[in-house]
Amino acid sequence: MGRSVYVVVWVCLALLASGCRRSADVSAEEQPFLVNLDLNVALSDIAIPRSRVSSDAAPANDDEKMQTLRIIVVRPDGTVEANRFVKPSVALVYDRQERFKVVGREKKRVYLFVNEGNTMVETMDGTPVSAGGKLSEYLTAIGVGDSFPADVLASLVIRLEGDSSQLSGALPMNESHEIEVGATDCSFELFVTRAAVKFTYRITNQSERKLVLTGLAIDRMARREYYLPHGTVYADNEDGIREIVQYDAVPADYYTFVYADDAISDAGIALPHGKTVELPAIYLLEGKSAEPYATSLSINGIEQRKAFPSLPQLPRNTHVVVNARIPRYGNGAVEWQVDVVPYDEVLLEPGFGI
Repeated sequence: MGRSVYVVVWVCLALLASGCRRSADVSAEEQPFLVNLDLNVALSDIAIPRSRVSSDAAPANDDEKMQTLRIIVVRPDGTVEANRFVKPSVALVYDRQERFKVVGREKKRVYLFVNEGNTMVETMDGTPVSAGGKLSEYLTAIGVGDSFPADVLASLVIRLEGDSSQLSGALPMNESHEIEVGATDCSFELFVTRAAVKFTYRITNQSERKLVLTGLAIDRMARREYYLPHGTVYADNEDGIREIVQYDAVPADYYTFVYADDAISDAGIALPHGKTVELPAIYLLEGKSAEPYATSLSINGIEQRKAFPSLPQLPRNTHVVVNARIPRYGNGAVEWQVDVVPYDEVLLEPGFGI
């Protein structure tokens, strides 16, 4: 009788010990493997070293820099792992580093949103993304552990209403990157892309006449663009400049942009003899027109037009520099030189004029 009791006791102890080991093994398997993830974020124009500098390519003001930054890290199953909003003390172009504690040994998608507080977005059917239409309200509401609304964000668009409307204030910038986090601490260099096309106009009067700019227009501009890059493919050209070589544009909704400010609306903008007048930068939306882009200047009420036959597309993060010169001799016809700079610190090779 006593021997049976001892046997039962030993069997029970063995089962308990085995159960404890299995419980410990299961707990170890369920425990996430965490590592440090350092993300360094830069504007696309300085994300890689450059050998030559162009003033046309560098950010012209704080509106073209990062004033706020939001980083959302998404796990393979679509779960939001981190949603962090940061506001640097000064506007930045590079080296904003943030550290996250994340699950290792998996691929992740990192979404970067810059200057969200100045961005109004809507869905393709015109529905505001939030009660106030502000992107910041929508992004702030995305919680850790939520399912990331990738489809919604991919469908958001920026719209310009009116023929003289343009982007103003801090420019929208964004990007998404797929990264693979290993079993140890790691860091990644990421970039954001400005969701805008910039136009710079410089008009030089070399004639002896008193000239006035009375109008400026740009044909075939898009009223809407995808907020996030859509079907975008990047490649470095022979000079090491990152360029957009493929992208999707919102289906055609094109118009002629008409430049308007108080000076040009009243008496026009004076073009003094021997001087170059640079107009404030114009920020419009990316597009992909089937017809050539073109611009026109009205000087002393006479319109002069320039087509851009060598500009087949106009992706975001592009800077179009238009130099218009009225020579000393002649009938006042404008001589045009147009260069395209992919918002980079290096100009394209001389002779790229359109």
